Amino acid sequence: MQHKTPSSVPIVRAAQAHDARVVAEIQIVTWRQAYADILPAEKLHSLDVDKATEFWRGQIASSVAAGTQLLVTESGNQVVGFSSFGPARDDDLKCQRVMELYALYVRPSFWGTGAGCTLMSATNQSWSQSGVVEATLWVLQRNERARAFYERFGWRIDERIQPTGANSAELEIRYRNQPDNA
Repeated sequence: MQHKTPSSVPIVRAAQAHDARVVAEIQIVTWRQAYADILPAEKLHSLDVDKATEFWRGQIASSVAAGTQLLVTESGNQVVGFSSFGPARDDDLKCQRVMELYALYVRPSFWGTGAGCTLMSATNQSWSQSGVVEATLWVLQRNERARAFYERFGWRIDERIQPTGANSAELEIRYRNQPDNA
């Protein structure tokens, strides 16, 4: 039986500008691991940390104006995961009280440690405190690990399916949940 020391208990905080690079690194390493059998290898190998860092730096800088949030979770002194969320982007759900989980990624070496659960709980708490009545997310249809994770938190498929991009045969499906259930 493994016991966690106090320094290994994940904590969650708002992302800061200096977190942009580690968030980008986590996103890329997680994509390469989680999507290895789903997305083309050339797409995964072409992911660029510098470009992703600039994207996340912009997301952090514009979060207040855009109504979005980026949370990071730390284990010890290391950022090991993040969640990004904000207003729902789907036309059928554009309402101030419907939010969308844009991303939730945990460094693969921390899968199964509770870091993802801690992030999901903190995200849900933020929604509950803000009066959010419903949340959505999109997940690759073949990403069974992520789907199982979300389903453990009460997320349910709402039957909306779309391709991941203009030239992609890969599909993503939409999940919905009420924050108090997540």
